[in-house]
Amino acid sequence: MATIPTGTQFVGISADVSIEEKRGSVIGSTTEIYTADDLLGLVVNTTTSALSLTTLNSTYATNPIGTRVVCRSISAGGLVYTKTAATAWVSQSVTAVS
Repeated sequence: MATIPTGTQFVGISADVSIEEKRGSVIGSTTEIYTADDLLGLVVNTTTSALSLTTLNSTYATNPIGTRVVCRSISAGGLVYTKTAATAWVSQSVTAVS
């Protein structure tokens, strides 16, 4: 049976009943665990300027297709970027609800 380290934040238990730590480190299993944001494909970025294709591809290179990067603090207007292929993105304008 696995020992649970003190201070570990647990996300859940997999089908093979292994205890899994937050962000991919797993105790007693090879199963990878994802946070809710990973599963939803949602990333919040607090940048105040638009992101370039180069920045999106380097910052989110390992994120899966479908990942959404929410940048509501861009001074020229908020954007949500969606990864559509390994190195391709689309953006949508967004307005904060007040």
